[in-house]
Amino acid sequence: MKLGGYVLHRNNQDTLEPCLRGLLALCDDVVALDTGATDGSAELARSLGARSVLHAWRGYGAARDAAVTALAPCDYVFYLDSDEHLGPEAVEALRAWKASSPTEAVYRLPRRGSPVFPL
Repeated sequence: MKLGGYVLHRNNQDTLEPCLRGLLALCDDVVALDTGATDGSAELARSLGARSVLHAWRGYGAARDAAVTALAPCDYVFYLDSDEHLGPEAVEALRAWKASSPTEAVYRLPRRGSPVFPL
């Protein structure tokens, strides 16, 4: 099972790194969808190992569609907002889910705390 992850960002250099670190710890492919960053966010994403995909802002729906399209080879797609991150417990819980050979078309995850995801 291949899990893709994405985050939409613009000028979020101050919150993007913890977000991406969680996605990179969990996902097989990570896209940082750059909607016009000028603060070095795209460079940061690339330096951490995410794929930076440039996309002109046309709203959240178009941006999410572009990110999912970029992750088309993946079986499942997971996303975080640029000011969210995964705690260690969440990464481990999601790794266990991934290892369980999931078969449902869609999964909803409980969300606790904001902006942290400690399952």
